[in-house]
Amino acid sequence: MTSAVRRCSCDGPQGRQGTRAHSGLAGTCRLHRPTGKGFYLADDLLQEAGDSLMMKLGEAANRLSRLGVLAPEGVQWAIAVANRNFIIHRYDEINRAITWQTLSVDRPEWKASLAPLFQAADAAIEGESDGAIGSR
Repeated sequence: MTSAVRRCSCDGPQGRQGTRAHSGLAGTCRLHRPTGKGFYLADDLLQEAGDSLMMKLGEAANRLSRLGVLAPEGVQWAIAVANRNFIIHRYDEINRAITWQTLSVDRPEWKASLAPLFQAADAAIEGESDGAIGSR
């Protein structure tokens, strides 16, 4: 039986077996695995992972929109929801060049725009946790 975690060729004979960053396939760690559009377009698993991420973002955007949360500048809930719906219902028509653009350019921009909302949510959750402990 072979281990699911393989040694990375970048670490020499000892490797960093078991560390999160060095748990890649075929002896190549995630830190040193080739990246970029060409690899995304050639890797069905990366494409499925990207689809999953976009579907989750679209569902989150749908829920936030229904709760009346205003989208920050540079973010449009409706576009994320439409993208989710397209991926789910018209998966046979997905244009991988467009999904690459969404994942490599739009997603990082959204992350930056949404950061203040995430920070506010974390603070609210932390405040609720502190209040719940103190009220017992």
